[in-house]
Amino acid sequence: MGTRSNIAYEDLDGKIVATYCHWDGYPTGVGETLIHHYNKTTKAEEIANQGYLSSLRATLDGSLKDRVHKDAPLIFPSLSTYANSLVDNCACIEYVYLYKNNQWHVAEADSWNFVPLWSVLLRQEVLA
Repeated sequence: MGTRSNIAYEDLDGKIVATYCHWDGYPTGVGETLIHHYNKTTKAEEIANQGYLSSLRATLDGSLKDRVHKDAPLIFPSLSTYANSLVDNCACIEYVYLYKNNQWHVAEADSWNFVPLWSVLLRQEVLA
C-alpha cells in the first residue's frame, strides 16, 4: 500500500494547483525529493501541474515515465476549499506538500497544520 500525498503550489491569487502522488509520500520520500530537485517556483509549479504521479523522481521525465494514470491536476480557488475537498471526498491522502512563499511546507492531511518542510527533514536528520 502506498503512502499517498498531494504536491501543490499556491499562486499569487491564492489558487491551489495540486497533483496526486501514490508512493513514498512521507517527508523522507516525496518531501526530500521536493527539497533537492523541485525547490524553486518554476519546478514546484511544473510538478504540481502533472495531475497524477505513481512516484516522484529527481526529474519530471522520470516521474512521468511510470505513472499509471494521466489525470488532470486539481485546481481550487483557495487552500480552505482544497482542504475541504480532500476531507469531503475521503481522498486518503496522508501528507500534503505546499509550495508557498518560495518554500515547501508539509502537513499531515488530518491536521492541515503546515510547517516548513526543511524543518521536518532537519528534525529527521535528512538535511543535517
